[in-house]
Amino acid sequence: MQIHINIVSHQLIANILPTLIDEQSNLVVLVYTANDPAISDKKKTLERFYKQRSIKVVKTVELSSQTEYDQLLSQAETLATDLQSEYPASQILLNATGGTKPMTLAFAEAFNRLLPNNSFSLYTDTHNRCISILSKQGGSLPFTSTLSLKDYLQIHDFEVKSGLILNKNIPNQPSEYQDVQTRKNLTQWLAANLTNRHQYEQSFLNAMATRSLPSKFNNHSFQPTQSIDASKRKPSPEFLEQLLQHNMISSFDENHITFSSEQSARYLGGIWLEEYAFLEAQAAGAHYIGLSVDGRWKNTNSTVKNEFDLLVVHYNQILVIECKTANISDAGKGQEIINKLNALSKKLYGPFGQSLLLSTQKAQPETVDRAKLEKIDVLAAKSVTHLRDSISKWMVRVAPPER
Repeated sequence: MQIHINIVSHQLIANILPTLIDEQSNLVVLVYTANDPAISDKKKTLERFYKQRSIKVVKTVELSSQTEYDQLLSQAETLATDLQSEYPASQILLNATGGTKPMTLAFAEAFNRLLPNNSFSLYTDTHNRCISILSKQGGSLPFTSTLSLKDYLQIHDFEVKSGLILNKNIPNQPSEYQDVQTRKNLTQWLAANLTNRHQYEQSFLNAMATRSLPSKFNNHSFQPTQSIDASKRKPSPEFLEQLLQHNMISSFDENHITFSSEQSARYLGGIWLEEYAFLEAQAAGAHYIGLSVDGRWKNTNSTVKNEFDLLVVHYNQILVIECKTANISDAGKGQEIINKLNALSKKLYGPFGQSLLLSTQKAQPETVDRAKLEKIDVLAAKSVTHLRDSISKWMVRVAPPER
């Protein structure tokens, strides 16, 4: 049996990775400072997380100070003595990643001195994908792909309400996955054409779908047949014929277009791009993928729901992809999207993670510059079809280095 000591920090992934990587670990001690409300909330999040994973938290230690070394050392010595008395045959692993430097130094000193033969300290470097053993012998624990997408969201207090989540290791997937696969050929055709020679048709479909679908801005039910504005450019008959062959529309002429179903209207109005991103992430070999993940943050009083178009988790790090088929040629609109994506993403992954804006429409230089400032990648217009390569490069960056 092993006991992991977590000094609770703001970035919980560093706390939990060693505990989850070692499958023998089934007991945890949480050390935290109660005078920091944010850390107290993180402690509660860890307790919920471990409970769901059937990992028992046997003790919680509330520190009297963040910086007073003598007080911290005394509390660390008491904990070491208690654990030795209660669990004499257990190996104790001190995760020295979180907390203030006085905290980690005090706990490392106490356990190294009092339990030299059955304890050792660890440091989790999530940026460089390494879990180092802090001893004369050195070494490290294996940095494996431990966190699922659901784990990642839970540890960041995001409660999932809906969405398609794919685990590449599970062969049986939900029915929504089969729907995405059924539309795969059309989705790939749309990606190749709506970002190139048929860019106008995407704006046309956005307008038709918006008018047909019920929303908070109108009081009507789904209206499949929509009139085509005679004063504006007509969509390509060749393009519409493709939609007809794939049963996305049931008919069209110079004056009208009729969607086959409400689902078809939503798909053509922009969902297809999210599905394209999902398929490309799957083809790249990502471990966990989430499509249209909808939910809310547990640690706020807000009832507002947030939706992530696509989430990819690979080797315990996350990629957030925002998909846009609407026109972002206006610099103000583009920067607004970047600011929103940046705020939402940072709340999800803090300093570790990556965001990407995927747009069928051309992005203005001001939008691209703003994205670079926030370290957000942009694939727009013809570059959309480079998505798989972009995801693959990110996966290589986050994979643990060979040692």
